[in-house]
Amino acid sequence: MGEPGETEAGIPTQRITLVAEERWFGSIPSRFTVFKTGSDSRWIEDDPPYKPGETYALYLTERDDGAYLPVAPDGRVKIVDGKAEPLIPGPVAEEIEGDSAESLENQSTTAQGDQ
Repeated sequence: MGEPGETEAGIPTQRITLVAEERWFGSIPSRFTVFKTGSDSRWIEDDPPYKPGETYALYLTERDDGAYLPVAPDGRVKIVDGKAEPLIPGPVAEEIEGDSAESLENQSTTAQGDQ
């Protein structure tokens, strides 16, 4: 799925190409690349590999190399049956777990307008 890479420190990394189905704010190409620390067999706790067919709400920032990166550990939220299933436990997860994708979109666009 992802193109494997390795940093100088020997930490596995990937560049994963994804397709944007919707954009809630900002601009991003229809096909874009996400940088991820880890591989399909080794990853940081609570940041499992991306899997084909899964849907995510991603809150991204662009890196200097043109790849994108989630803005925070909880900037990647899995969407299952239209509901949020955060990957990272904590206050953000408690706030949004079980919310609909539409609710996440409304919260995101409201927060963007507050900046």
